[in-house]
Amino acid sequence: GIRAGTGAFNDDGVDTCYIINNKIGGITNNQGFTGIYVAGQKKGFVEISNSVVGNSTTGMSGIYCTGYYYLSQINTRNKISNNLIENALGGSIGISVEKGQPQILNNVVRNLAGGGISVTSATAGSLVSGNTIHTLVGSGIGINGGEGVTISKNFVHSLQINANYASYNALVGIAVYSVGCRVQNNLIRIGLDTAGKSNSPNTSIFGIEAYLYNTTIINNSVFIGGTGTAGSSALKIHGSIAYPGKVLNNIFVNTRNTQNVYGSIPDKYGH
Repeated sequence: GIRAGTGAFNDDGVDTCYIINNKIGGITNNQGFTGIYVAGQKKGFVEISNSVVGNSTTGMSGIYCTGYYYLSQINTRNKISNNLIENALGGSIGISVEKGQPQILNNVVRNLAGGGISVTSATAGSLVSGNTIHTLVGSGIGINGGEGVTISKNFVHSLQINANYASYNALVGIAVYSVGCRVQNNLIRIGLDTAGKSNSPNTSIFGIEAYLYNTTIINNSVFIGGTGTAGSSALKIHGSIAYPGKVLNNIFVNTRNTQNVYGSIPDKYGH
């Protein structure tokens, strides 16, 4: 694949870098593979766009961008847009970004045995928007740590889970384990495959799962379908009385035929 930066302590790191119009495929490395890797960034701007990564017979990270490990935050606003990540086996992740203020826009992640988009420890102003994520053996979008990420206008559908782990893993369209985020205008359809047949029968399914620490969930459409034995919910919320969030003007439909079916579930701290 393509690697920029070493992540080493004495390396100045990636500054300004454009990785555009590449095709990376036919991957047979059985040790795992990263298509495009930006390592240990300390400053500057990186654009990764209009590239294709896929057709791997092993687990694969399509695009992976990391900030320098010893800096708690970095002042970067990288753009990852209009890429296609597809066709890889177990343990894969489409796009993974750590730190900075990423703009992850209009990508397609499909046909992976793994997750779609992961954002970790991002700063306010980060944006995940316009992405299409489908036909994964894993969850769609995950926001972990950090604050102030906007997740908008994404289409997540036809997810399933590995049958070997179905009894203790949940399948989630968009998961927000962060604070001060905004989840808006997303379309999520889970519990059915692309042909409309039920899948993941023994798996807990949540359309949106979020902590309501100053987070707003607004104008989303979530459909949960199919049949199964585990619980399901279009929205599962966690929260805190000290930092209330808002849930406004969403459409939640849950027709899944299971023992525990909910439109939305607050936990004991939910609002």
